[in-house]
Amino acid sequence: MIIRGMKESDIMPLYALEEQCFCPSDRWSMADIRKAYELEHFFVLVAEEAEEICGYCIVYAVMDSADIGKIAVATKARGKGIAGNLLEHLWKVCAERGIKDVILEVRASNDAARCLYTKYGFETISLRKDYYKEPMEHGLTMQKNLSE
Repeated sequence: MIIRGMKESDIMPLYALEEQCFCPSDRWSMADIRKAYELEHFFVLVAEEAEEICGYCIVYAVMDSADIGKIAVATKARGKGIAGNLLEHLWKVCAERGIKDVILEVRASNDAARCLYTKYGFETISLRKDYYKEPMEHGLTMQKNLSE
């Protein structure tokens, strides 16, 4: 498996993973993914195995802070450590860019994601009531300080 930066030809495969991995109210549109590719404050990491995209991480960075907007792994590729590999690669990219803090939001009921993030050093810093729609659910804001 390789982790690399996004190419323009990845837009459609990433959108297909959006449809597979997220409920309709949480999905990004193809236009949103294209903007993440084109805008300078975003960077996108892509996990590829056997020339097939199996995961990705979309990050918005400003100054010394980054926000993980999306992290997804194809259903058939789960349990192989892909999300962890994406996060480990993200730490390297953040170090290169001088990023000191990374935050994200996660559904309160998403135990698998919360366990992953905790394993990789994130701590819950706040509750966002009714943050998610369809189904309505609280979100948790989690943060990892990279300068420690």
